Amino acid sequence: MTLTDFPALAVPGMVTSVLDTAEISDLAAAADRLLVREELEQLAAIRNGTRRREWLAVRICVKSMMLRDGLVADAQDCRISKGPCGRPYIVTPSGEHLPGIGDCSLSHKGRFACACLSRHASTRVGVDIEEISPRLQGLRGAFARPSDTFGHTESTDEDLTVLWTLKEAYSKAIGTGIQVGLGNLICDEDPETRALSVRTPIGGRARARHFIYKGYAIGVCFANESHIRPARDFATNQSQLGTS
Repeated sequence: MTLTDFPALAVPGMVTSVLDTAEISDLAAAADRLLVREELEQLAAIRNGTRRREWLAVRICVKSMMLRDGLVADAQDCRISKGPCGRPYIVTPSGEHLPGIGDCSLSHKGRFACACLSRHASTRVGVDIEEISPRLQGLRGAFARPSDTFGHTESTDEDLTVLWTLKEAYSKAIGTGIQVGLGNLICDEDPETRALSVRTPIGGRARARHFIYKGYAIGVCFANESHIRPARDFATNQSQLGTS
């Protein structure tokens, strides 16, 4: 199997890769080779065939990245755990912190699985991959602002897909998921440097990058842990307003 990396998405200590699952002839054999016992039990409990393939594909992707980059000697030296909000963590088979990994984020769509790894303990990352299609035109009002980069009224299918992936990636980076409300997020460029970022109305700015690959948009957001704390507070307030 071959991993595809994207230099346009890379920064020192962070890498984003995509795996084309169409290249994997025997997913069951890959699972036996790469997953630890607990992961195999989790896989066996997933009954939906599509969900099983997606769940397995992102783990094959991230473990293949770690093997390639020398972060583990064997794929079974690590496993993917999930936090309370579904945020993935890479740990040892016994659940302890794995040295050399600061953060990770996973995404899948169609035949592609995608992962982003950071080696910096203080950096939070988020990644999302989405197929470019007219589907998001009908959802524009739920996630796009007129002031957003890529969010103007003449936005193409590609523009809106990029915007969606960047906001989804941001929600993963801050660790809250979509409870933050994608329509509350602001995606804009620095007028001088043209650097792209995503933030909430009260702060929590994260740098953002994107890439188009074989009809799919890949969005990545990354920021220092201390920079995104206001975003978590904002997401918590939004969640409380939604349940009050």
